[in-house]
Amino acid sequence: MEALAFTEGPNPHNDPQTARNYRITLCLAACMVILMLVLLPFFIACMLLHHKQSPKTCCFHGSSPVPSDETIQWEWEPSCPGSALTASGSSLEVLESGMYFVYAYVALKEEASTDHHFTVHLIADSQVLSVFQGSNVMRAFINMGRPYFLENGKKLHLEINEGLTHIDSNRTYWGILKI
Repeated sequence: MEALAFTEGPNPHNDPQTARNYRITLCLAACMVILMLVLLPFFIACMLLHHKQSPKTCCFHGSSPVPSDETIQWEWEPSCPGSALTASGSSLEVLESGMYFVYAYVALKEEASTDHHFTVHLIADSQVLSVFQGSNVMRAFINMGRPYFLENGKKLHLEINEGLTHIDSNRTYWGILKI
């Protein structure tokens, strides 16, 4: 019986092409392991933190004002009912402390002019947050928008010194959105 000779045929460790392919494969495997060690924790963190993000912007928009006693009643269009804000006929209530952008557009009727400038007051509870003054000429308007930090429980409403006597209710609106 003849003994097997292990020296027959090409030796993979002596062949330069095979040795090069082996090093390339080893480097690729090491890169894949390092990439997995970096990306895997990133994807796990993204999955765990994803539920904490707000699904959409919360906004309430009031339009079509009508007079009622000493207040103005608004027709509210909520985009996220039951969350950070709630609305009654004349005011908005903040249910979650945070930054909010409050905006308003108040326009005089085209044929109206008043003896004095019309003003708009943004009121939080009984505290005046902002006062905006318009002109007393026809087609005058007040356009405002500003961010505020509002605390849970604050009630906002808009007061117009002219009431709705000279105000164009088709072009007048106000609202709030959580930012």
